Amino acid sequence: MASWAPQSGADVTRLGKALARGKGVRRLKIDGTDGLDRMLASDAEFLEGLRRNTSVRMLELGNCTFSAEIMKAFEGRVDGLSVIILDRCDLGDDGGRALADSLGKIEGWSRSFKNYRGERCVGVKQIRFRRMGMTGDALDALVLSMRKLEDLEEIAIVDCNIANTIALSNMLEDPKCNLRKLSLQNISITGNSLILLADAIAKNVRLEHMYLVSDSCDDRVLAAFSMALCDASSPNATFLSNHSMRYFVCSSSNEETIWPDNLERMLQRGLELNRSANDTRDIAIKKILLHHERLDMTSCFEWELKLLPHVIAWFEQAGKCVENNDNSLSPRKLDAIYQFTRAMPLTTVAKAECWETQWEMAKRKRFGVTWLRKGFAGHFEYISIPIEG
Repeated sequence: MASWAPQSGADVTRLGKALARGKGVRRLKIDGTDGLDRMLASDAEFLEGLRRNTSVRMLELGNCTFSAEIMKAFEGRVDGLSVIILDRCDLGDDGGRALADSLGKIEGWSRSFKNYRGERCVGVKQIRFRRMGMTGDALDALVLSMRKLEDLEEIAIVDCNIANTIALSNMLEDPKCNLRKLSLQNISITGNSLILLADAIAKNVRLEHMYLVSDSCDDRVLAAFSMALCDASSPNATFLSNHSMRYFVCSSSNEETIWPDNLERMLQRGLELNRSANDTRDIAIKKILLHHERLDMTSCFEWELKLLPHVIAWFEQAGKCVENNDNSLSPRKLDAIYQFTRAMPLTTVAKAECWETQWEMAKRKRFGVTWLRKGFAGHFEYISIPIEG
């Protein structure tokens, strides 16, 4: 990557014109040391060059106090940015909120146009913040603006103060959230906020990697994330757990912190199950069979026998997920059917007679003609005369 430092306003203007014409610049890195960012943000020709440029996909700003002004230049671009990195940018609260406003508008423009191949322009996919000079409230405003980035797949926040995780938790709970990787390192946050984040992880269906480093990571936080991966309190709670998280690292800045063995095993077991299959439905079945020896069908009795075929189909699908030498599935299936027949014996017999009658009538309609005649002792009886040929 070539580097160049403008020495005067004329150099900045010339750089702006070059960016407007340039087609091969994929990455733009600006180091605001010695007031370079102030010089760039105040030059109208440079900002216009950023707006007209269509090749820059990665923007990296370091030591920039005027990051919001530079980001604002990308609002009118047809092809948006893919990667945004801000390192040691002392924006202040006002600058952070201005940056959040520009971040949402960049995505709006990029999703309104198509490229020369007729494909929708891809929006921001990766955002990294490190040592941002702003309070937690301003950083929460930035996180809130990220919810508008539908293509966003990776977020990394390092050495920052986060007031709470409400905005981030709401983002993870959103069904439209496309996030795949989340990294929170050396962040100042409370343990209760991390537990709130774990509850949101349980409802997320796409996040695959998470790296968490904080002094607030303790036994309660680790237990919350373990339960998010597999809540064994009931089969329904197990089904609603997170089945997409494949890699999770939780550590404390204090090197002397030692996790309890049982919590560590629970967490690793949940991650291993999530990596055991590609289909989340198969993962959920494995977790239910592992943690629930007997499945209580009481909640299904409200619909009488209407759910029994679905229960049988579930066990048939479970047979495809377990190992061939697992002989515990057939007794569980029989036990589930027995619970239905024991709870509703009359309904079961009536349904069986109804099915038998329908089967007999279908056979007569298919294989013969039914006649009604008067038999001995004055009673009527049905006879079936087979159709030949």
